[in-house]
Amino acid sequence: MNHKDPLNDGKSRIELIDSMGNDLSIVNDARASFEKTSNELNEKDIKLINYLIKHEHTSPFRGVTFKFKVKAPLYICRQWWKHVIASNHNEEQLGWNEKVRVVG
Repeated sequence: MNHKDPLNDGKSRIELIDSMGNDLSIVNDARASFEKTSNELNEKDIKLINYLIKHEHTSPFRGVTFKFKVKAPLYICRQWWKHVIASNHNEEQLGWNEKVRVVG
């Protein structure tokens, strides 16, 4: 899919990587911090979904509607997170998955 450079710095980017996902999208989001993915839904994936539901891990379910890949300076990400928290009136909506890479 197309990506945009919102800061016009040649480094930042935002990209829509999925919309209206499925069960496979949920398990891949749940494994994002481990850098593991599944290509086909299997019994292990179904067990993971049931575990997430049972233990109220809601963040992997949030990416099913829209999922973006964002590359931005850390201070931008932290400010964005502050706005997410400040505008959230429902605890069930909390969820944030990220992988931080320190460069240079």
